[in-house]
Amino acid sequence: MPPVGRNDPCPCGSGRKYKNCCMRRDQLSRSQELQLGYDEAYLLNRLYRYAQSARYVADLANAFQVFWGGAFSLDGMAALTPDDVRRFMEWFAHDYRTQADGQPVLALFLEREAAQFPDDAKTLLRAWMTSLTGMYRIASRAGEKLTLYDSLRERELDVRAPALARNAQVGDVLVGRLYEYRGERHFSFAVMVLPGSLEGDMVAFVRNALRLYQEERPSADLDAFLRERGYIFQAFLLSSRGVPYRSQLGPGTRFHDPSAARDALFAHDEREARERMREEAQQSSRPESRRAPVHRTASGIVLPGAEDDAEPQPEGGRAAERPSILIPGRDT
Repeated sequence: MPPVGRNDPCPCGSGRKYKNCCMRRDQLSRSQELQLGYDEAYLLNRLYRYAQSARYVADLANAFQVFWGGAFSLDGMAALTPDDVRRFMEWFAHDYRTQADGQPVLALFLEREAAQFPDDAKTLLRAWMTSLTGMYRIASRAGEKLTLYDSLRERELDVRAPALARNAQVGDVLVGRLYEYRGERHFSFAVMVLPGSLEGDMVAFVRNALRLYQEERPSADLDAFLRERGYIFQAFLLSSRGVPYRSQLGPGTRFHDPSAARDALFAHDEREARERMREEAQQSSRPESRRAPVHRTASGIVLPGAEDDAEPQPEGGRAAERPSILIPGRDT
């Protein structure tokens, strides 16, 4: 696909010029990808491939519905943008606990696959294991570093984030995973940049969810809540509380709009449902071909005559077919 020029129509279909629509958001996404070191990019690729293996197909499908807040088909992932896929896969790999093992995929990857990696790579994986999703307002920028205000813990902290320091602005709200590596704090790859105007409502939404969570688990703290419900920030943006901010998100802005991805999932599943109905209608309208019934004797001879009421089934019944799901591979 040829590169999009500044004055070309935006590929999103808004009708605006690219420079007045999605260009700034795309520049940030490319900058974040380019700043990935070789080790980090390699590990992410291996981790996400592992997370998409057959062992975790059922977990992936269930997590997809949790993250997007609806009974969406996993096939709908093909309708999402690369950034939306990255954010989902990051949450799934880091936070979602698998049904069989009760652990995040990242922990299982570290346990079962990391022996082949060099020590630096294993150290980075262990750093990712400590990461949590949070929300932070940019207080200031200096070189490749940001000073952030942790809106939930009400404290400031410094983070090394070259791409965000160049492209985000003071007052923006960042939703992403923080971890410490080699003495510095870093953001994970899939950071979401949002307007500062929604900070107050998002904080109130998360704190209310934390209160309800603690009513069932009185000893749980904020870290435990975010480790189990790290999708809460996404849930705010997809809820009715996020509707007033939709005009500030998406095409024509610097900010990502996850509700546009959910709309794409609804549209995908509706198309699939219509296609199934059309195929069923065509099938039912075809004349049923009839043939003489047959009967197989105990010795295996096939004779004309009435069919048995029920065909004998193999002992244990028919083995369940292994699901086959098309899932995008690593973004390039």
